[in-house]
Amino acid sequence: MDGIDDYMISTLLSIDIDSSVQEATMFMMANNIGSLLVKQFDEYVGIVTETELARKVLVKGLNGESIGIEEVMTSPFFQ
Repeated sequence: MDGIDDYMISTLLSIDIDSSVQEATMFMMANNIGSLLVKQFDEYVGIVTETELARKVLVKGLNGESIGIEEVMTSPFFQ
């Protein structure tokens, strides 16, 4: 039987806070992941998920090229 470590990656994948929603979505698809940490300089400042992208962008018919990831991410993502 497979262990959890067979499905985990050791590298944290993140995107820069200045990225667009479209860039984040393409990065998530390319890496087959459903959430992505958002980084500003050397600090993680937020997280964005597929659900947030769907609810805050797709359902509203907004253009992912012109919306910054900062507008849809959850921050702070830990307490």
